[in-house]
Amino acid sequence: MNSNRVNAEDTPNPNADDDVWVSSKWSSQQLDGQSVEFRIPLQGQQHLHGIGRFLAKHNANGRLSVKLCTFEQKTAADTSEVRIPLEQAAVDRIERHPDQSVALFRLE
Repeated sequence: MNSNRVNAEDTPNPNADDDVWVSSKWSSQQLDGQSVEFRIPLQGQQHLHGIGRFLAKHNANGRLSVKLCTFEQKTAADTSEVRIPLEQAAVDRIERHPDQSVALFRLE
């Protein structure tokens, strides 16, 4: 599934405003606003994949809230942002992308 063709009904917690607080080797400053190529398993054998950006912030305890932001395009004129809060297991898989011309980070 391309990031321009995201189906929000298939994504975990589309546009969720709830923060999931996790620990990470990355800081919010390193992740926030940075590009990411992602491939996230959905129900069954399907995956959500494409290019997006991280939204990251930290709390007073030093824990992070990281969301993957991408877009759902229903029609040529109707595009909406989808925000997916990342749980600890997903944040643990964030790595520098080996091809920085694609994105700064990779999440598989």
